[in-house]
Amino acid sequence: MLRRTLLGAALATPALAQGAWPNRPIRIVDIFAAGSATDAVLRVLTPHMQEILGQPVVIENRAGGSGTVATEYVLRAAPDGYTLGLGALPVHVGNPLLKRLNFDTNDAVVMVLIGTNRMMLVSHPSIPPRNLQQFIAYARANPGKLSYGSGGNATPQQLAMELLKIREKLDIEMVPYPRTGLIQDLLTGRIQCAFYVGPMDVIQSGGLITLGIAGSQRSPELPDIPSFAEQGVPDFESNGFFTLYGPKGTPAEVVARVSAAVNQALARPELRRALAEQQVVARGGTPAEAMAHIRDAYARAEAIIRDAGIKAE
Repeated sequence: MLRRTLLGAALATPALAQGAWPNRPIRIVDIFAAGSATDAVLRVLTPHMQEILGQPVVIENRAGGSGTVATEYVLRAAPDGYTLGLGALPVHVGNPLLKRLNFDTNDAVVMVLIGTNRMMLVSHPSIPPRNLQQFIAYARANPGKLSYGSGGNATPQQLAMELLKIREKLDIEMVPYPRTGLIQDLLTGRIQCAFYVGPMDVIQSGGLITLGIAGSQRSPELPDIPSFAEQGVPDFESNGFFTLYGPKGTPAEVVARVSAAVNQALARPELRRALAEQQVVARGGTPAEAMAHIRDAYARAEAIIRDAGIKAE
């Protein structure tokens, strides 16, 4: 009888049944394809996690459904700590607000806030604006003639542009890019503008005009680009973010280990520099602090989605 009881207890706690976690490779499932902003963050973070945790950390890209494919896969995985998800604004905010789910993202066990994006408004040089106020004036004078790119409804790029449109009373059409192609079309002029998140080399290549940093402060990596606040658009905060999360029932010991490992990694100057090159500000902190950030982002996005009339695609 005692033997059966002990066996049952072992089977009920899969993360601990085979020894201390982790004792085999860990998968982190990305909501977007290889080469995306989320993928770039994982590719600089996972080597550090692997070294700290002592096990391989493998990236698995499961693009589709504006992030719902990957999110559902993670939330339905065994809660043993070996399948984690890379969370972003579509996972925790956009998709739940648009109610395009057949699962509950409240079941996600958020472990840590990796970082937040620095977003930049960029344009193709074929249109005349060279700063934010010129862009606002040009868009007002040409209603409906400009188009902007985004990853789709309720993505960080769309929420930022819709916020700007609401505040400055602009008419700019969205062109969705649910997978790839946004930057290529922007560089060729098929679309005229976008809120950009990603590697600095795209900005520094000279193919685009950077009109401003969407926020109150300049980027230390791009000190010559003025912020929105400096250009007469204060209190403009509409940035993306990255988390790690697991399915409901993930043991507290695993949550603590993942959070500690990421915080240890983020304390390394070389990782902070690598993230900064992707225009990501390293954050870290506790699971509770990560959830507080998500709640704040949810409230801001809810107001934009309501005022802009954004619907599920």
